[in-house]
Amino acid sequence: NEGFVAWFGECPPIKDSFIRREAEFVRTLDARPIIMTESGELATGIKSARVADIVGSTLYREVWSSIFGFITYPLPPSFYAHKGTLLKPWVSRFIITELQLEAWAPDGILNIPPEEQLKIMSPEKMRATIEYARRTGIDEIYTWGAEWWWWLKIKGFAFPLVLF
Repeated sequence: NEGFVAWFGECPPIKDSFIRREAEFVRTLDARPIIMTESGELATGIKSARVADIVGSTLYREVWSSIFGFITYPLPPSFYAHKGTLLKPWVSRFIITELQLEAWAPDGILNIPPEEQLKIMSPEKMRATIEYARRTGIDEIYTWGAEWWWWLKIKGFAFPLVLF
């Protein structure tokens, strides 16, 4: 998952050569395709495409930045389709592996009340995000946020998750 993303999270850096060797090792163990994921908005995907058979991309519409606050990426849906086209020489498929359907918050969502979380990622915003993803033309899309939905439910803040 995002093996070439060294600028996010709290993970020690991994050398690109190590990731390539690991992928080759996995190929000796199993014939199934290898999927590598990348940031959809902040990476080209080329590094992953040179290692994997399938590239999976995030699709995040709104994120928190310590510099700018909440920002919405100014990318049209076609951006993701074009990215997939760019990677075709190397991979068999380009898919969305992480469609944002959970709230992001400055200090993590557990540090703000559920009511505020639902303002950040409301059911309406979720529907709009799903519609945006459909307009990319990418036919294989996986969502991100089920554990957050479950947490809201057990806290008594469930909302209709039938979004399609």
